[in-house]
Amino acid sequence: MSVNSQDKAKPSPRAKRPKRLTPHIFDKTFKRLLHLSNRAVVSFINGLFHTRYPLDSVVEHLGTETIDKDLRRRTRDILLRINNVTYHLEVQTKFDTDMMIRVFEYSFSHAVGMKTFDKDIRTILFPHAHIIYLTTKGKTPDKQTVRLRFPDGFTYDYEVKTFYPLEYSIKELEKKGMVIILPFYVMKMREDVAKTDGAGRKKLLARMRTLLDKVDGVVKNCREKGQIDDRDALDIIRGLDRLYTELYGGYQEFVEDENMKEKFVRYSTQILEQGKLEGKLEGKLEGKLEMAKNFLVLGDSPEKVAKAADLPLRQIKALLKTLKVGQPA
Repeated sequence: MSVNSQDKAKPSPRAKRPKRLTPHIFDKTFKRLLHLSNRAVVSFINGLFHTRYPLDSVVEHLGTETIDKDLRRRTRDILLRINNVTYHLEVQTKFDTDMMIRVFEYSFSHAVGMKTFDKDIRTILFPHAHIIYLTTKGKTPDKQTVRLRFPDGFTYDYEVKTFYPLEYSIKELEKKGMVIILPFYVMKMREDVAKTDGAGRKKLLARMRTLLDKVDGVVKNCREKGQIDDRDALDIIRGLDRLYTELYGGYQEFVEDENMKEKFVRYSTQILEQGKLEGKLEGKLEGKLEMAKNFLVLGDSPEKVAKAADLPLRQIKALLKTLKVGQPA
């Protein structure tokens, strides 16, 4: 028996679905975090590649864009140099069997550009490479391989290790000195939240609160130990806030949770206040205004933002007018 489309059962009401993500939000956030202070980046590289560079080592960021023979733009995620050693990092949100081909192409193009000459021999030196997957590992391999086969029968396996930060606890990442990757830890609950409704999602919200407090605690610890500075700490918290909003801003339970909104304000305010006490953070007012701007855009009331940022309400209202929040473009 045919059924009229109008007679079909309507789907049961559900909480709002996640909004469409900002294009390349994960790549952009990763690149931003890998451009924090030298100390923060060196600490991360030490943890990822098991090196022992002094934290005051100089980090040189290299060009990541090339144009291939077909005039196509090719862009690597991160290419940097420490003590004349080059590192190439790529970040992915899910396992990709063809990622190794792109890593090989990117690394090869850089190596050719840095070739050396010795009589009739040309030498190309590949950078140290790593693929960072922002997902759970499952049965995926610890390394990915491209097998090079030459006409004379010689083969060489070009191997690149993979790293799954979500497979480690927050404390383990802290021990590795990899605090700048922690904003991505909010992705750990992404799939669970998407497939859960009602009371189950509220339980996940409680777990998320605990997770965010742990990240904030580690950021403070690393700042006190000198692995990151005040501005690093602020940028890490802002990255955490941005990714949380991107990933969970479409779920009603998460959007309406006032405690969660206040957390990010409190995290940033505490960093600003500590920097003020120590006299280390320049441009304190600018930092507070930037924080206030971020939370006004997220929809917080001027009264709440003024209190959290310790700024006059009239100043926050004036800032709100300049942002034109809620007005048509």
